Amino acid sequence: MKETPDETARLQLLLDESDANAGGHLRLIFGGANRLSAKDLVAKLDGIFEIHLATLTRDGAPLVAPIDAIFLHGNIFLSVASTAVRSRLLRQDPRVSASYTDGSFGFIVHGTAVEVGDDSDAAKEFLEVARELYVAMYGPGWITFHEQRRRENRGRDWSGWIEPRVMFAKR
Repeated sequence: MKETPDETARLQLLLDESDANAGGHLRLIFGGANRLSAKDLVAKLDGIFEIHLATLTRDGAPLVAPIDAIFLHGNIFLSVASTAVRSRLLRQDPRVSASYTDGSFGFIVHGTAVEVGDDSDAAKEFLEVARELYVAMYGPGWITFHEQRRRENRGRDWSGWIEPRVMFAKR
């Protein structure tokens, strides 16, 4: 949980605006007493979690598949191997949707995938956080695995975050 007070306030504003503009059925499920605050959402999305990421093919057909994600500075960060079809799709059309559920908890985001270069501050922080979390989960061998995979892919992985247009979260 690395969100600053300004990032948490920005996230709360996004959640409030998304709720205000949602349709009746979505508000019935994700609104009112079911709605999470930005602070609660940040706490719930701590660590690595698996989202279902929907991308678009060239002809507009949706493709959805699970992928690990990390909530960082109020955004969903992810990395996609260069050998994955989604890596190419994100570069040709960055419009995405993602969802995550855990019991009754639900999270939905629609937005634009923003790619970051490996030498950017955002990419460096994401890698630092990811490394810490994955090593805690899988042990120090994860670093060797990750570095070997990056060499094999020649650094062409897609890394970045989802710039949210709307976001919903419920208990």
